[in-house]
Amino acid sequence: MLWTRPWLLLAFAPLLTAQAQSPFSFADPTVRIPVAAQDGPGEIVLRSAVNQAKVPEINDITPSPPAAAVKFDPIQETVGAPNAWRYKVTVRGLLPASTTQQHYAKVGDQILVYVVTNQAAGSFAWSIAKPADPWVADTTGWFGDTGSCTSFSVTPKDSPATGVTLVASTLVEQNTKKAIPVADLILCRAGTCDRTKPESAQPLNLPASQPTILQMCTTAAHAGNFHGSVVLASLQKPDGDTILQNASFSSIVIRILGFVLILVGVFFAWLAKVFLRGRLDRDQALMPAVLMRSQALRMQQTLAGLRVLYRPTPVNLNAAITALLNELSTPVLQQGNLLPPLIPNPFGPGFDPAALKAYLEARNPRVQLLSILIDEGVRRAEAEDNGAIAPAPVAQVNGAITQIDNIWLAAPRPAADIALQQVRGIVAALHAAIIGAPPPAAAPGPVPAVRGDFDMLQLEMQKVSVAIWLIYGLLTALSGFAVLVLNNAGFGIPMDMIFAFFWGFGLPTAVQSLTSASAATALNISIAKT
Repeated sequence: MLWTRPWLLLAFAPLLTAQAQSPFSFADPTVRIPVAAQDGPGEIVLRSAVNQAKVPEINDITPSPPAAAVKFDPIQETVGAPNAWRYKVTVRGLLPASTTQQHYAKVGDQILVYVVTNQAAGSFAWSIAKPADPWVADTTGWFGDTGSCTSFSVTPKDSPATGVTLVASTLVEQNTKKAIPVADLILCRAGTCDRTKPESAQPLNLPASQPTILQMCTTAAHAGNFHGSVVLASLQKPDGDTILQNASFSSIVIRILGFVLILVGVFFAWLAKVFLRGRLDRDQALMPAVLMRSQALRMQQTLAGLRVLYRPTPVNLNAAITALLNELSTPVLQQGNLLPPLIPNPFGPGFDPAALKAYLEARNPRVQLLSILIDEGVRRAEAEDNGAIAPAPVAQVNGAITQIDNIWLAAPRPAADIALQQVRGIVAALHAAIIGAPPPAAAPGPVPAVRGDFDMLQLEMQKVSVAIWLIYGLLTALSGFAVLVLNNAGFGIPMDMIFAFFWGFGLPTAVQSLTSASAATALNISIAKT
């Protein structure tokens, strides 16, 4: 019931009647403190019908005790009108636990009636202009960032809202399962938040019938898509209302990192699928030419290894080998579009293996003829000068080498079998001229094979193959780590470990997908069925 003192009404009645036309009035003459509290804060709004030079001073003139002691302190902000002011009202000693007292306040020369109560409002309600949902925020960075804020407004209907705060947060990131607890959120009036000092945030008191702009801030940086609910409550509405259900946080640093990782992925994809594969195709196409080139190099070294007396004689053969090496060189083959390019041209003509095959087959008879002339002819002719004959038959040997060298200039060049007969005849005649007997049937010592380019090409192909397998293994491991480990916040049970092994082996990672033939399929083994 309303607590009054009739003698006070009689004492103030003439003054109240005389000042009926005075400018001051309370927007809502009720000061409400927390329910059942003896002491507590409240708020009240004073209005004036005429302009005031300064904030009016309010003093409670109700004797205390037995009435509660009341003190008015102006809050330095307006409430939307030039002559309206908010005051913090501090109440001490309001008894009993559920009561309403009538009080008198003096403003200038005017006395106003108001009430102080610790009773619950009959039906508390508020209107909340909720923040944008989802709350999308770009923070200034990942490392050392202190979070971000979003704004919204709250308007209590008929009575103030006291002890307004965030009471619950169940925002959870959907992949990492990381939650944003209510301790990581602060609530404050717009423009007063200090995210570096969350302990400075206190429950707020909001005046009735006036919109108040609030801010909700995170005290730390977060990244990801969060879903759940954030609840705003007050002492008058402890169950509160959900004001936010979705939030998405990121930063320019994270986005740049993502872009860089995309570029790294593109580079490795290009390296494995384009460059290394193109290099492997090029090396495989170059193998026959390199093998033929190795044979020509071996014959060139054979001529270069002749003794000084005979080395200058096979002029035509040396020139033929030099021309053949030039025709089989990589630049010449590349210019003729006879090799896959090192970096495939997406708009250029494609490589034609048939053209390379025809090119090499056209030069194969020359290689065979040169091999016969040098190995069966020049080397055997030089071997006739074994150092045991005096004087040395230099003129005879050089004459035989010249005859063999001139076979290359014949038009048309003889076939391999005919050339073999010719050089054997020349060597036999040389031997008969020097020794006087037919030459022995034994051939000269073995000719060492020159395989430098061929072996280097094979080594390069092995390195490229190893690089491709390493990239494949790295990508397989990273994809398994993302799918099986990062995507499973509870990773660690024995089944997780088994499936991690299955992923690397290429077996299905779902129990329902496993069959008795899964291992055979992964190993590419064909099992006979009975």
